[in-house]
Amino acid sequence: MVTSEYVRNTMKTICHLHHESFLCAISIASTASVSNQSIIQALKGNPSISVIEGVPNEELPRIAGSSSTSKLWVQNNVLNYANVNFRYIAVGNEISPSSNLAPHDVPSI
Repeated sequence: MVTSEYVRNTMKTICHLHHESFLCAISIASTASVSNQSIIQALKGNPSISVIEGVPNEELPRIAGSSSTSKLWVQNNVLNYANVNFRYIAVGNEISPSSNLAPHDVPSI
């Protein structure tokens, strides 16, 4: 299992390798896995790393169908992590127009 300290040190090293004006970002697809929670915890208090939080495709129908479900997702995956520099929330990862998830993509936003 990846520890929070390992992730934090790795991210600091990556950012240090780039010029100070370079914007470092990490993209994380939300799941219930402990590893993603560990990564987000490791990024607390590190404003030099921007986080792109992703809604998993399989959650799109539930989020598109209910504003209370979408509010709960934001609470659990963004607001519960104060001091994390969330820059964007990505919705719909590589969904084909012919996919059964396509009708849920725009309403999820």
